Amino acid sequence: MRFRAHESFFIRKGWLYKGLKNVEKNSRIFTDKSISPSDEFGIGTNMVRSLRYWLRVTGLTREENDGNYRIQVKTDFGKLIMVHDRYMEEEGTLWLIHYKLASNQDMATAWYWFFNEFNLSEFSKEDFVKDLDGYIRFNQEEGDGIALSSLEDDFTCILNTYIPRNKMHPEKVSPENNIDCAAKP
Repeated sequence: MRFRAHESFFIRKGWLYKGLKNVEKNSRIFTDKSISPSDEFGIGTNMVRSLRYWLRVTGLTREENDGNYRIQVKTDFGKLIMVHDRYMEEEGTLWLIHYKLASNQDMATAWYWFFNEFNLSEFSKEDFVKDLDGYIRFNQEEGDGIALSSLEDDFTCILNTYIPRNKMHPEKVSPENNIDCAAKP
C-alpha cells in the first residue's frame, strides 16, 4: 500500500508527455546526479518526484536497475501512447490512463480503493478518510496505520484530478493560472 507518493501534486496537463519525452532522451533523467531534472522539466524538485510517481503509477514507465542507477523504461503502453497520442488529447487515451491508475492497488491504493471498493455516492472528506483508514487496517498485515493527513492529501489529490478547480472554487481560479489535470474521464 502506498499513499501520498504524489507529493500533493495531481497530474498536470502536459506532464506525462514531458516525462515520456525526457525518459526517451535519457532513462536516467530522475537519478543521474550530473543532471538537474528540475531544469530539464522546468518544474520544482517535489514536482519532479511527483512526475516520476505519476509515470510509474499510470503504467507509462517502469523502473529498472542498470547497475549504477535506477532508470525509467517506457512500457509497451507508454510506447503506444508516444506513437499514437503523444499529447494525450484523445478521450480513449485518458480513459486508459485512468484505468491504469485506478487498478494499481499497490502504488495508488487510495485511487484503487475509491474506484473499486468505496460504495458511497455522496460523502464528505471525513467519510472518505474514515472508510479508507478502515480498509487499510483491515488489509494491512502488520505495522502502524497510515497518517490520516496522508489520506486527506490523497482525497484532495483525487478531487483535483477529476474535478476542475473552477467547479470547486470558482472564485480562486484565474485563466492565467490554469493547472487543471488533463486526465478527466
